Amino acid sequence: MHDMNNEDVEKTLDDINKMAKIEKIHEGDSYFDKLADEVEIEIRDVLKHEEVLNKQLEEGTSISKSKVFRLKEGQNLMFDFPPHFLVPDRGNLVDFNENIAVKVITPKKKKRKLSAKERERRKLNLLFYKFGRSVALAVMLFALGMIGEQIYGYVADHEHMIRIREQYNIGKGSLIEVTPDREIPEYPMATPPRITYPQVATLQSLLENEARNSDFVMWLYGEGAEIDYYVLQANDNEFYLKRDIDKEHRSSGSLFLDYRNRPERISSSGKDNKIGSNNIIYGHNMRNGNMFGKLKYYQKEEVFFKHQYLYTYTKEGVTVWKIFSAYETTTDDYYIQTYFSTPEAFLKFARGLQKKSVVKTDIVLSSRDDILTLSTCHRYNYNDGRFVVHAVKVGTAPIN
Repeated sequence: MHDMNNEDVEKTLDDINKMAKIEKIHEGDSYFDKLADEVEIEIRDVLKHEEVLNKQLEEGTSISKSKVFRLKEGQNLMFDFPPHFLVPDRGNLVDFNENIAVKVITPKKKKRKLSAKERERRKLNLLFYKFGRSVALAVMLFALGMIGEQIYGYVADHEHMIRIREQYNIGKGSLIEVTPDREIPEYPMATPPRITYPQVATLQSLLENEARNSDFVMWLYGEGAEIDYYVLQANDNEFYLKRDIDKEHRSSGSLFLDYRNRPERISSSGKDNKIGSNNIIYGHNMRNGNMFGKLKYYQKEEVFFKHQYLYTYTKEGVTVWKIFSAYETTTDDYYIQTYFSTPEAFLKFARGLQKKSVVKTDIVLSSRDDILTLSTCHRYNYNDGRFVVHAVKVGTAPIN
């Protein structure tokens, strides 16, 4: 190997500087200075062993030389050794390069020691995480419980009504003709044909329901909204919101007549009326369709005209009602008025109800008509929304 003086060493270091690619992160240029010093020391070690290398070349011994560079965290080094200071003049460059091993050692990332403030912050974050997870779990369990309770309530309510109908043998039977006893203007309206009613309840079943609960008033039936329930009346409009005929808690409550109404107006013929009446029945809008859950179906013309009659059954007789109005409104609309000072005031009120209907009819109302109003919550467009159906009494018949 040829001799290398200080100038050769400096030239070699310059070549190293050009061929090395170093990503300096923490210590900047100072790291490269240290690296150059290490390389210079190793070059001098090679020069000292010149005779050993020459002897290995003459004997054909494989040359093996390792270079070890320890990189600091975040640094990257790609290094090629200049051949003119490692390979002697008489050597085989290819063989020599194949026996050079460059090993780069990257130290393991040291775990940074956290300050007391940061440790406290992490503890708080962990605490908030655990608390949030607990709250989310509690909310989920609560929601599942509420859903389960609601489903159970729907099933229980449905089974309750089935038991009532079966116990008192209540169900749609044969159709019975009724002679209309409502005065109809002769012109331009033609005299309506005879009407019929389904034999849903019997006098015996009504008396048994009354014996079960003295608040029992009637049985209400309407095919359009699948209404087939008993109707009660208390001293206020809240008692039966969540109670059944046995006065036990039930999520769907019961249908009930407004406490201001007189039940006898339901079954009377109305011929002796001086002023009409507005008789209001309330019921919950259940999501499973029970009670008044399908009352909104009457806003569709095909349902409205196909199932335009409602039927009430009392021990005094059967009353047939013909629907003349159905619409959505709010509690600001006082459609539940029950007192009228004059016949003219009632007629104005009744005609106002008819004008609100989404389905128009040609029914002519009078100042002595009895009206049946069905009301339920309807919060689709308004927070205090209601859906209302009005029907006028068109006939009565004895109960069998």
